Amino acid sequence: MELQGVIVRVAELDERQITAMFSLMKQNFNNVRPEIFHADLKEKDVALLLYESTSGKLQGFSTQKVFRHRIDGEDYRIIFTGDTINTSSAWGSMEFPMVLIRWLLSQREEHPTIPLFWMLICKGIRVYRLLPLYFNTFFPCCDYTTPPDIQSIMDYLGHMRYPDRYDQKKGLVLATPETDHLNPSLAHISEARLKNPHVKFFCFKNPEYAAGNELLCISRIDPDNVRPALLRRLEKR
Repeated sequence: MELQGVIVRVAELDERQITAMFSLMKQNFNNVRPEIFHADLKEKDVALLLYESTSGKLQGFSTQKVFRHRIDGEDYRIIFTGDTINTSSAWGSMEFPMVLIRWLLSQREEHPTIPLFWMLICKGIRVYRLLPLYFNTFFPCCDYTTPPDIQSIMDYLGHMRYPDRYDQKKGLVLATPETDHLNPSLAHISEARLKNPHVKFFCFKNPEYAAGNELLCISRIDPDNVRPALLRRLEKR
């Protein structure tokens, strides 16, 4: 399947696009509530939309919000990723990471002197696995301990975004009765996949992910932190 990804400002999304996004959410998550979906979308700045080139059918999307905060006396810019889902037809395609990483790096270029971090909360292994696929270092990770200064940024963001739900000790945004969660078929992790150290680590850190708990993660956005193979693909494009 040939796919094409585009970045669209949320304010410019039309009703047809929003309806298709909500439909994808309902197909892949349980307990999806329209009022929560629409409120979350309205709060975001842009959406990455992934279309099948021939039919124009939506095959995935990811919403993003850019904000700036002063943490421990330092200025930071944060890109927070909201709802993210790709259909099984889009799994393995490089179109999604190409468009996303290119956009993330463009945000880095707008204010090169201010540290930029990508923040996402992972309720499933497929989203968490984006981190080792895209970046050389990210947190938390099975390969190294999170440095105190990075942990301080993560805890600040967790308490800022989710003051009533962030469990600092566990690094989790805890589910509520209103929280959506992956369909059982998508939440299931086979024994074979558990042999992957990143998958095993995610399950250790977030054992109740299937109920909607989300692991808070961040990674520094900078060309020298992007996987070299991904950078080479971007340069060729």
